[in-house]
Amino acid sequence: MAVYIRYFRFQNLVTSNIKCSQTLLSSTKKSFIVYKKRATSFIPNLQYYAEFHTSCLLKKRRKTAEERKSQKIIEYSPKPKTPIVDVWRNITLAELASVLNKDVWYVHELFFNQFKNPNTPITDFQVLQEAIRRSGHRMRIIGKPKASIEEDTREKDALPRPPPRKEELKPRPPVVTVMGHVDHGKTTLLDALRHSNVVDQEFGGITQHIGAFSVLLDSGARITFLDTPGHAAFSAMRARGANVTDIVVLVVAADDGVMEQTLESVRMARQANVPIVVAINKIDSSKADIERTVRMLMEIGIQVEKLGGDVQAIPISALKKTNLPQLVEAITLQAELLEVGGDPTGPVEAVVVESKAHQHRGKLCTVVVQRGTLKRGKILVAGTAMAKVRMLRDAEGKPVDYVGPGYPAEVEGWKDLPPAGEQVLQVESERRAKEVLRLIDDIKEEINARLPEKEVEEISGEATVLQQFEISQGNKKIPVAGCRCIKGSLKRSGFFKVVRNGEVIHT
Repeated sequence: MAVYIRYFRFQNLVTSNIKCSQTLLSSTKKSFIVYKKRATSFIPNLQYYAEFHTSCLLKKRRKTAEERKSQKIIEYSPKPKTPIVDVWRNITLAELASVLNKDVWYVHELFFNQFKNPNTPITDFQVLQEAIRRSGHRMRIIGKPKASIEEDTREKDALPRPPPRKEELKPRPPVVTVMGHVDHGKTTLLDALRHSNVVDQEFGGITQHIGAFSVLLDSGARITFLDTPGHAAFSAMRARGANVTDIVVLVVAADDGVMEQTLESVRMARQANVPIVVAINKIDSSKADIERTVRMLMEIGIQVEKLGGDVQAIPISALKKTNLPQLVEAITLQAELLEVGGDPTGPVEAVVVESKAHQHRGKLCTVVVQRGTLKRGKILVAGTAMAKVRMLRDAEGKPVDYVGPGYPAEVEGWKDLPPAGEQVLQVESERRAKEVLRLIDDIKEEINARLPEKEVEEISGEATVLQQFEISQGNKKIPVAGCRCIKGSLKRSGFFKVVRNGEVIHT
């Protein structure tokens, strides 16, 4: 019985080794056979639970050649290839429908109809990926196609409307620009027309700003005047005035005649294809010579009516208000010939005349409305500036509710000051305005990225060498130049050049 118990324990050990897939040593097998013989000698009818072997259970038997031939080859069906579609970031529903070659309603169902507008961009990357997976496709992220970029640019940009039809035009005040040489009496003429004292507020008779105002004439008609500086330094401002005007009043002093800025004013008016009405001013001066002034005008190509031409020339005295009704009549007649009109409907289109920052009212901008009706609360874009119209004021500074075509207005509410001459366009929302400004910034960055880099050398200071000497630093001798700064300042962090006789000898 003791032998049986001893064998039983040994068999449990062997069984556990079999379960663990371990190979027993040959000496262990011999010991097992010895114990088996001893057990059978004492207990003849003893039966064993399992055969014992030392080979690993995981080791497979090598198949014969017949078995290998008769073995069936397992054939797998090819994995279905999921079609790949190219998408890009912020792709719209309409663009995704075009990529998938499906209808828009199908794409709406992929997104469980959570988007109403097909032009809505899909900003959530995971939502887009899941929708494409449901459509049976795989997506690949690519850059936005160039055609889509150009189309997207047109959609995001704010552009003026096509010209209105003739039947849509309504009568509007003509926009008149007063131009001419410095100190020929332009501001005095405008002062006489609007019955306000402006000349005393100007230094040296030179207009210090560009203004726009509307004048109610005795006849009941209105004329909008642009007061542009006459000094040569402000030629760019004056060119801006000629480009937004209907009629140019060229002021020429009868005592001076045609001068430098007179020629420049005529050239800009012709470039803008604007008719000219000549006002020969200062006829009350003792040195006035109207005939000589007319001949000088003929020499520069202005054919006055007096000599058989088509340009009206009115002798006036702005200081004494002589013949001003005749000048106003000439302007009104010229406006009737032009049949000036404007479309008061639709989004606003205007032109910036003047921009300035006020201490209490913030950033202000004077505009002349060309199309539409400007009202408070409208969102405007001008170049890289935008505004939500907080207040509208007329030329006298009085608040107004709206401004129509041909009228000037001072607009409050600008975030940045737009430059003079910039076109003003109305957009539907502040979000749309920010898209336009962001588009302008992107275009600028793209242009700057394509431009080659250019190093600009800026001289911050100059010095002359007084004496050269050497200083010792350990075993080394370092040459030193004693200099005297004669211009600007020298900084330790700067770069220096040594120039001798116009040649750079050291950098």
